[in-house]
Amino acid sequence: MKNNFVVIFDLDFTIWKHVPFEEQSIDMARYLNIPFSEEFAKQIVDFWAGDILRETKISKESVAIMLEQHIPYLSKYHASGRKFIDSMTYTDIVELNVGALELLNYLKEKEYTIIAYTDWFLDLQYFLMDKLGVRTYFEQVFAWDGTYEKPNRTRVEEVVSKFPNSKFIYIGDSLSKDMQSANYIKDCISIWYNEKYEESNLKIDHYTDNLASIIQFLENR
Repeated sequence: MKNNFVVIFDLDFTIWKHVPFEEQSIDMARYLNIPFSEEFAKQIVDFWAGDILRETKISKESVAIMLEQHIPYLSKYHASGRKFIDSMTYTDIVELNVGALELLNYLKEKEYTIIAYTDWFLDLQYFLMDKLGVRTYFEQVFAWDGTYEKPNRTRVEEVVSKFPNSKFIYIGDSLSKDMQSANYIKDCISIWYNEKYEESNLKIDHYTDNLASIIQFLENR
């Protein structure tokens, strides 16, 4: 009999890790057919580190416009914001994090409902999930298209409402986005995947740098 737990997974930096922008930006420039410079790499990092997307409904079109406005290097060389978005995924070198497959196999065997909750676009996440061979583990993927950036309370509550009479486990790497989102869900078990623990006022039930360790945590509950 299927258990009544829904596991909400963040994807980027939780299930898999990425090559740093500073390295990837060389290939991104090649994909965009523009010259590379350190200025380009810095502008990419600065854009994603800011809060310009917060409380803005997300679409590829809206993000593309923001990219062209806030990364001067793109407008300088007449590069498309939409193509830039594609370049971030298609030039990326991704690798599963330690213990990811072991944990996913355990959750599937124990008949947890596994879903993804991500701040990236659905078609591009499908591309990476297929590349890494993990898409079939997930019953649904709740992506960025047409909604708000984490940790928007309304967004996560809408996801939770699709699974009535369920209990929730949330696994993610970001304290401010994922663990805050988990804290918006009543009685949610929050699991922080991180390389370095830091103090927080948020409720965190378990933290780890090895996803497989979550198996023992769940077995002991």
